[in-house]
Amino acid sequence: MKNIIYILGHRNPDTDSMVSAVSLAELRTLQGVEGVVPARTGAANYQTEYIFNRLDIPLPILITNLHPRVEFYMEEDPVVINEDTPLWEAMRLNDIDDKAIPVINADGQYHSMLHYGVFTKNVLSKINPNTKAIIPTSVSSLVKTIQAQPMCVFNEDEIFNGIMSVAIMEATAYKTYLEAEPTDNKIVIIGDRPNAQKIAISMGVRVMIIVNGSLPSKEIKTLAEEKGVSILVSSYDTSNTVFLIIYSTQVSSMSDDSIKPLHATELMKNAKNILRNNACHAVAVVDQNNKVIGLLDESSFLKEPNIELILVDHNELSQAIQGAEHYRIREVVDHHHIGSLTTSYPINFINRVVGATSTIVASMYRESKVSLSKKMASLLLCGILSDTLILRSTTTTNVDIEMANYLANITDLDIQILGEEIMQASSAVVKKSTEEIISIDRKEYEIDNISISVSQIEVTILTPMMNRKKELFKSLTDLKEDNNYFATFLLVTDINSLSSVLLVCSDKSLGTYLPYPEISNDVFELKDVLSRKKQLMPMLFEIIDKVRV
Repeated sequence: MKNIIYILGHRNPDTDSMVSAVSLAELRTLQGVEGVVPARTGAANYQTEYIFNRLDIPLPILITNLHPRVEFYMEEDPVVINEDTPLWEAMRLNDIDDKAIPVINADGQYHSMLHYGVFTKNVLSKINPNTKAIIPTSVSSLVKTIQAQPMCVFNEDEIFNGIMSVAIMEATAYKTYLEAEPTDNKIVIIGDRPNAQKIAISMGVRVMIIVNGSLPSKEIKTLAEEKGVSILVSSYDTSNTVFLIIYSTQVSSMSDDSIKPLHATELMKNAKNILRNNACHAVAVVDQNNKVIGLLDESSFLKEPNIELILVDHNELSQAIQGAEHYRIREVVDHHHIGSLTTSYPINFINRVVGATSTIVASMYRESKVSLSKKMASLLLCGILSDTLILRSTTTTNVDIEMANYLANITDLDIQILGEEIMQASSAVVKKSTEEIISIDRKEYEIDNISISVSQIEVTILTPMMNRKKELFKSLTDLKEDNNYFATFLLVTDINSLSSVLLVCSDKSLGTYLPYPEISNDVFELKDVLSRKKQLMPMLFEIIDKVRV
């Protein structure tokens, strides 16, 4: 695959992260950056689906992980060779000296590998003086390899197992020699000896090759045509002609079919063991139709992958797609606190104190003097209204308000009406399973080697969700135990009353540290709290630091 730059939001992406990925991909593409692809790491929630469906914009492609795979490191479009190609022609590719060549069949599918090891082994078997060499070949392959002049040809493309015979005896002895074995697969190499030529033809050999450029007489040619014997004239001497006949055999007879191909989606860690135990330390890469699309060898592990990343709406690897640490991160666009991300090279890092990453991306369009389409402006407006709860969240800044009004003017959309429609769509979350509810917008945080999970959902009324409190706690407990978290939290935000409730699941008693009333066991009322980032997390960081001591 060609070089790709994935723009990705955090795990369990919300509306702002998906909007930011799509709109930033559009901006970078308009600026001439090639291979930019917006992506997401999880399913879209009801609100996000509503927005993208309403605007008729495709959701970012789904990528569940970026663990290194063969397709990210392979050599693309390698030299391949058809199985019926003469070996001599394959040797002239000059690729067999330092790497293997995938062999394909008539349908273009992988057949085997041609590499120096198997080639040497098979050629040595052909020149073993203790055995008769069987050369799978055809008349057409002989013509190509020897660059022979055909005088008469029969069944030129038919493959046969040829056995070479050099006519150096006197005529009577040579006839006796030929009579001792079947001749229908004999390749006779002969000089300008008419008597011996007549004997070979009369005995019905398959092919007669006359060396040193000597042409057959009209009588010999006529006899060969009557007997169905192919006559070729080689410009080479006997020894070189014999040598080239060996190389006329088809590639398939000299290749290694024990080397099985890898699929493009195979993990690199698995490919490493396969290459190590492979005779040529190389393997063909195939697609789902078994067509060769790449070649992987030991040098592939030293190459940079053909994947780069741009992170939006997060800047910590703990919140990034799994496997992100293996790739170059070329840019970050975010509005959260700066975490522990480090790189070995300079990158564009844009982090601004605003209520939504969509606000930052919209400002990047303005700063770059790139015009916004009405559809993209509408998408960015939805992203801002979603992440700022219609500009009512405590994270909302004057920049968010100014940018929302700017986008509303472009799109002719009413901020309040659009915002209420978006929030109404998000309230459908109550219909999901409790596992899905907790996963919709969940983030993991590290606090001095302690991990916690904090989920947030938005509803238009609290009662239906609180009626499922027992189920929610069961799912929070399962999540905590499965991931060995110190604690798991669910913040349920009522977008109408602009308040939240917090469900707390922890082995430690955190209630005495929370500065909010406990309305039932491990359920706390957080009046005027809407923002996980700005209001809830600073408090949790402080509390957990105290509890763990």
